Amino acid sequence: QSYTFSGDGYVVLRHESSSAYNKYLFSVSLNFRTFDENALLFLAVSSQPDRFISLTLSQGLVVFRIGYGGDSSLEISTVKPYNNGNWTRLEATRYFDRKKKVEKGILKMETELIDGAPTPPPGQEAIPDFFGANFYVGGVPPGFKTPIPLPGSFLGCMSDVQVLQEGYNLLRNRFWGVQASCSDKPLTVVGFNGDGYLELASHSLKKKSSFGFVFATMQEDALLMLSTFEGLDRLSYYTVSLRRGQLDVRLNAGRGEVRLASTGSEYADGRFHSLALSKVGRRLELRVDDSLHASASLP
Repeated sequence: QSYTFSGDGYVVLRHESSSAYNKYLFSVSLNFRTFDENALLFLAVSSQPDRFISLTLSQGLVVFRIGYGGDSSLEISTVKPYNNGNWTRLEATRYFDRKKKVEKGILKMETELIDGAPTPPPGQEAIPDFFGANFYVGGVPPGFKTPIPLPGSFLGCMSDVQVLQEGYNLLRNRFWGVQASCSDKPLTVVGFNGDGYLELASHSLKKKSSFGFVFATMQEDALLMLSTFEGLDRLSYYTVSLRRGQLDVRLNAGRGEVRLASTGSEYADGRFHSLALSKVGRRLELRVDDSLHASASLP
């Protein structure tokens, strides 16, 4: 069973099993697929709020954190990012060896296997006890209070969520912003918070080509799109931006910049507007909301 998380949702799980609970061993495993850079994947908090286990995405890296109270903690991070839109298996385990009095954590991701030990080493009494605790998947409910710094909710897909080797149906628990199944259809809508970006493969504007998109914003000055072959040819680019509410398109094929602009400056009104630029030979045409606004020729 797979699930789609909307980016503002969460699931609250509660460990209910007939098997004996062992606080000295804790494991989480799940599959996920996302382009999200910073998000909460999993969180368990004991009755003592500074004792927890979290799995997060930070700049695309998977980070496994354990808090033991006081100054004792463990953080393990992957070397490479996993927010590439492909399904990825995550396995995280912590265990305490009662004979050697040693605590360890292990994070396994595809070809990466990273382990570590907390510093300073916790005593047996500091091991987090999650008996009867809630587990949070993909986010936390509104008003959730914790001293732990957490990223935002997860946007993407998950499947095969297991905690303490027990499988869970996420929709049979308390949830919000989660749907059954995960479509393979490409994402066509994206939102920006003002400090983010979306990177896609660029392409040259050949003899006969075009590009376009639909946008809505209240910002009068903003970069909407930039296509450039960085490091190869900085004089070859095309860009779309808003300048005081006016659409501003600039292109350079290596022989000088050409600018096309909308006839009006009312495009930061929060409504959806369409932009399309077509190129035939060296001739360029800019259409906004299906009306021709400007035309020019590349030098």
